[in-house]
Amino acid sequence: MLYQQLLQSIAAIIAGYRLGQVPPPTAAHVDRWVSQFTLANRLAVLQEMEHVLRNWYFTEANFRQFISMLAVDAQLAGPDPRAFWQGTNILQTQGRGHSQGVMLQMFDECLQAACGLQVQQCGRPGGPYVYIDDALFSGGQLKEDLEAWIRGPAPAQAFVNVIVMVSYASAEYYSSKWLPRINQETGKNVQLHFWRLRICENRNYYRYSADVYWPAAVPQDQAVVDCLQAETQYPFTARHAGGGNQVFSSEVGRQVLETEFLIAGANLVRRFPANVYRRPLGYGRFGVGFGATMVTYRNCPNNAPLALWWGDDQGQAGKLGWYPLFPRDTRDQNDFRQILADFKKFAGSQVPAR
Repeated sequence: MLYQQLLQSIAAIIAGYRLGQVPPPTAAHVDRWVSQFTLANRLAVLQEMEHVLRNWYFTEANFRQFISMLAVDAQLAGPDPRAFWQGTNILQTQGRGHSQGVMLQMFDECLQAACGLQVQQCGRPGGPYVYIDDALFSGGQLKEDLEAWIRGPAPAQAFVNVIVMVSYASAEYYSSKWLPRINQETGKNVQLHFWRLRICENRNYYRYSADVYWPAAVPQDQAVVDCLQAETQYPFTARHAGGGNQVFSSEVGRQVLETEFLIAGANLVRRFPANVYRRPLGYGRFGVGFGATMVTYRNCPNNAPLALWWGDDQGQAGKLGWYPLFPRDTRDQNDFRQILADFKKFAGSQVPAR
């Protein structure tokens, strides 16, 4: 009974995921996904996954509420929000992907409702700037977008409000490293201030309190062992068990998810080893992957564990060998074009399946 209730609960939580683009999630969909994990752990996977998604799956309504609140927030917009936004320059700099475009459209609707303004009516020389997106993971997209702007049309001095739903601490730390260098090289003075609903700890120094999937132990699985041995530049460092976090219900439940996701992801990576950033717990440059816990109604980030999203955008395992809970929208990046190319390249290799 509990098993069925969890299937139905998870399906209800993610009911709006990529609405109109993929079939609506059902209990059968969730069951097909969880059935790929170790039999003895499936109930525990569902229990912990339900807890994580209840708090870290963000609906369209969540985004609208956050943006509407910020539009009139006194700390950001001051005592006269309409005047503030009239003088604020809204950046539209995202060179690849379309998440910023979606967020700006939502922001435009919220701004009209709150202040009677459209985005195109905002901005003046010398005014502050706003960069808006759904989330900051590694911070690479922010750097790519703003570096091109700073080296190009940005004024000599600028104050940029970075607005996202969720930010990962390493991304903000990363910005404190690249921004001063670019300022020095261009002779400009651009400053950033971050506005977010939540910030997640994922820096190595603070891994004891990490808010991402970060295993505390290495399971006895050959694919995992091979994965760890192959990483020499940025080797994996285990998390100390028992630290505080704002994501998981318990250390026991957390370790079940981390272990199952790590084993599944390592076996998938072993089949498609060409991409250096493709790691078991999500795309990234370090250890076993980024480990993002956030999923939105629009998409599942590729920084999240492969076990959550690996597969095609119709939710079919097919040649990719896995059925995803969250089939990814790959318009933002060419993930699956590369994956399919890798598959063709390695299809004849003698890599054992799990």
